[in-house]
Amino acid sequence: METVSEFATEPHGVMNRIDTNDHGHKVYQFLVNYQCRKQTFKATGSDAAILDGIGDGWLRLMTFDLAGEAPTLRLRAYSTHYKAFASDLPLYTEWYGNEHPEMSEAEFVGLDECTFDLDDFRARFGMPSTQGQADRELALAGE
Repeated sequence: METVSEFATEPHGVMNRIDTNDHGHKVYQFLVNYQCRKQTFKATGSDAAILDGIGDGWLRLMTFDLAGEAPTLRLRAYSTHYKAFASDLPLYTEWYGNEHPEMSEAEFVGLDECTFDLDDFRARFGMPSTQGQADRELALAGE
């Protein structure tokens, strides 16, 4: 199996990948490195080549839905600076598409806005427990 560094084609950016482990199960891998993004600095008219690590406030949100018939994992990129998701910014691909110039606009945005079916989740891990939710509800109610 390849390591994360072997599937990274760039020193920054985003890549999603699914491999199969030695037991035949899917292994979901997500490389997310937004720190080289500096559109906010470029917008000031400054020389963006001299500064790194700004990242424009991007973070990866992962939402697991285990309640449905088929469990899913949804990935979304959100910028705390722009207060928007990647798919809501018309210039997202123009600003950051150089990370994957071989991709179309839809493919590039799709790296940050996608859903994975966790096909074998229940076979591997069983049904999710509702006890934890019940405990949280009791704690919030002060009981």
